Amino acid sequence: YFHDGELVTDTPKIKRNYMLTRFKMDLISTFPFDIVALLLLPKEASWSIIVQDGLRLLKLFRLRRHFGTLDTIFSFLLDHHITVAPLRLAEFLSGVILIAHIAACGFFTFARWKHSNADCDALSSDCWEGTWIMRQIYNDKLPQDGGSEWQLYIRSLNWALPTLVVVVIGDVVPTTSLETLYALLWMLVGVTINASIVG
Repeated sequence: YFHDGELVTDTPKIKRNYMLTRFKMDLISTFPFDIVALLLLPKEASWSIIVQDGLRLLKLFRLRRHFGTLDTIFSFLLDHHITVAPLRLAEFLSGVILIAHIAACGFFTFARWKHSNADCDALSSDCWEGTWIMRQIYNDKLPQDGGSEWQLYIRSLNWALPTLVVVVIGDVVPTTSLETLYALLWMLVGVTINASIVG
């Protein structure tokens, strides 16, 4: 690390600086809180799924460090008169995809939460009754059992990306009131993204 414009190479000072600055964030973002919650929370409680999924979001704190790294790289390139426009575009698109990923995971979590409340022993189309997944099954976009988590994620992302970028729903539509409210909130985020694109 740099201190007063000089590179610090003394190992004890580097350790002390790390413990005072990045250690807490690294601990929070790498500790398996979601696994601890899985072991400690009651499995029959519907809210425990939301808690477990919410605890996984703590891992996103590590991304914060990378934004500072990108700024350093961009400054270096600008100092050497290298155009950064393609990298800025890639950075922006990566941010949009990250936000779409977060929105898709939330959209899937709502259906999964409702699914966990259903009394069913095996995965069947009846378990997804009243969710956007059931509508996808009726429209032959998903198999009768609802498909794998990967298939559900792709369908969720198929909802999230157009909703954020173009502010349209497409063929994946919310069914419950909570799903609709969630979609409206992400449409507001989508309008903000469009405003930043247009300038």
